[in-house]
Amino acid sequence: MNIKQLMQLGLGVLAAAGTTACQNHFDDPGLVTPVAQLTPNTTIAEFKSIFADEPNQLCPYKDSFGTKTSMVSPTPYIVKGRVISSDATGNIYQTLCIQDETSAMTFAIRRAGLYDYYHLGQEVVVNLTDLWVGQYNYLMQIGWFGESSTGVPQMSRVDFTVFQTHAELNGLPETSVRYVMPGDDYPDNSMYCIVSEIDKLPTSPGEDFYNLQGQLVEFRNVSFEGGGELTYAPYQENASRYITQEGNSLKLCVRNSGYATFYNDMLPEGTGTIRGILSYYASDPSYATTDGSINGWQLLIRSLDDVEFDEEGTKSEPYTIEEAKAQMNKGRNAWVSGYIVGSVKGGVSTVTSNDDIIFSNDAEMSNNLVIGPTADCRDFSQCMTVNLPQGTALRKYANLPDNPSVYGRSMIVRGLIDLFLGIPGISGTGEADSFEIDGIVIGPDTPDNPPSTVGDGSETAPFSVTQIMDGTATGSDVWVEGYIVGTVTDKSWPADVEFSAANASNTNLIISVMPAGEATTDNSIPVQLPAGDVRNALSLQQHPDNLGRKVKLRGSIEKYFGQMAVKSVSEYSFDGGGSVTPPDNPPSTVGDGSETSPFGVAQIMDGTATGSDVWVEGYIVGTVTDKSWPADVEFSAANASNTNLIISVMPAGEATTDNSIPVQLPAGDVRNALSLQQHPDNLGRKVKLRGSIEKYFGQMALKSVSEYVIEP
Repeated sequence: MNIKQLMQLGLGVLAAAGTTACQNHFDDPGLVTPVAQLTPNTTIAEFKSIFADEPNQLCPYKDSFGTKTSMVSPTPYIVKGRVISSDATGNIYQTLCIQDETSAMTFAIRRAGLYDYYHLGQEVVVNLTDLWVGQYNYLMQIGWFGESSTGVPQMSRVDFTVFQTHAELNGLPETSVRYVMPGDDYPDNSMYCIVSEIDKLPTSPGEDFYNLQGQLVEFRNVSFEGGGELTYAPYQENASRYITQEGNSLKLCVRNSGYATFYNDMLPEGTGTIRGILSYYASDPSYATTDGSINGWQLLIRSLDDVEFDEEGTKSEPYTIEEAKAQMNKGRNAWVSGYIVGSVKGGVSTVTSNDDIIFSNDAEMSNNLVIGPTADCRDFSQCMTVNLPQGTALRKYANLPDNPSVYGRSMIVRGLIDLFLGIPGISGTGEADSFEIDGIVIGPDTPDNPPSTVGDGSETAPFSVTQIMDGTATGSDVWVEGYIVGTVTDKSWPADVEFSAANASNTNLIISVMPAGEATTDNSIPVQLPAGDVRNALSLQQHPDNLGRKVKLRGSIEKYFGQMAVKSVSEYSFDGGGSVTPPDNPPSTVGDGSETSPFGVAQIMDGTATGSDVWVEGYIVGTVTDKSWPADVEFSAANASNTNLIISVMPAGEATTDNSIPVQLPAGDVRNALSLQQHPDNLGRKVKLRGSIEKYFGQMALKSVSEYVIEP
């Protein structure tokens, strides 16, 4: 699975055990963990695909091939999933929704208060055979046979006692929730919430149409029609309220009950985030819209915790650090205030103690800050980290190695409140209007201008990345050209942008108008990789050697990770032709160790090069970020060490530990000129170094470097 970051949604564990006021017996049994006796044999998506086009019917048994039969085999259809719905507030009525790693299922059950029995995050295993499967106004569900008021057969609710004979609890509730971005796989054995856009919801029956039904879905940057004027619903009446989403043309119905505990609350004003169970109700799904809203789809919120339109967290009323931490795992972009108290040490990827932080302006890393509630805070548990994206104004003005005077100053910064370097952090765009530092005048963003390339979207004159970013390139079947420079490793741009092949996602790429090593979020766009041949050929996870290669892609220009991007890629070609298999063996370079004929990296690795005062040549490809080779090798400028380099016989993007060696950088002019921490733009440059061949990090390496010549 490629969802890397576990998110803790503030749902709370609702599992409870019976207790008494007094405990008179020390040997009373504790909470019993239920263990299901049923064994799942079908995913929810598989089950839906079998019955989606069938009439309402009693669910039959299955044979060994998983196809429908009447009674060929006594094997029932058994699915499992975690509970994602709750009727605790009364807004969801006699309905239970579970999800597995493929889809979600809606159960219509004649019982109120289902949350007392099926808590959020509880895994449930259900024998579907001999329950009814079908559709009610195109919502696929499990229930029972019923009739309409006119006597027409239709889906109805199954009696609760009958459902209990088909369903078994398995384990205790697990309420951790992972956010899934478009194009990413659903996680196994964990609740997840799909981040979606209104315009992207399917408008006609099909695989995606049915698999989205009953799912927990979140829509960001939305506004309520009638916010601040209408309540959620009139008393004891159902009501349709509508949300619009920034960048989307259609509205979505939020269906509310007049029996819900929050029916009389006012709809919030402004812009925020809303999540809930995605349901469906339409007499005819053949048309896509109704009065400007997307036809059929309805969002059912479980409680007002699903509606986040907080007046705090604004620039005028930023969150304190304590308040910001309470917003963790909610997908919240907000302003946070604090004092700059230090930075995370080089080589630390997960902060676990105060020892991982330098509480002074003697910083090692320029890619992060640590802020605290007071200027003298020295307790990491009270602090938050701040991501300083490469090439941004935030890094330019706030990084401590270059700006030691900002230490101790108050700042406000806007970004996604999420884990960064292992603790609660803030990851934003880094643009000049996204932060303020007390006493520091922030100038306008002045990124280096990338080369201008203008195309018409054809294969021979493809659009450039710049054209997509400035909005002059559009189209659903166009060619785009750029350099492969990294991936978005999790769910958020720019917080999870990684300009290397490290921890690469399998489902996306980043392409830039600039080569690898010079790319920033200001000159790059994401690319969605559809499953199949395209993904298998382009994925940096499968082919890290693709990093730095120039590629042309045929696809659709649309939003992805909230940015204009390329999706639905159907064709590709690498610069100079189609897919090219990189050579197994690096090019052979043989020198004598002089400045005019330096040793090659391969000569040092094979032991043919020796000497205490020799010249060596190679490409700068990364650093050893901590103390171990190869465990701490980083083939990028990310988290770069200030005390060493890695050089390779191969260019950046094609380097591995099999064709590279470490180089120790002594303090002084050599370190100040070559360090990737100080000069990330050195990545990929060819360099000649004068030094001593000896062991370093347990490898044959170059130490005591006294001179260097770096190619422009």
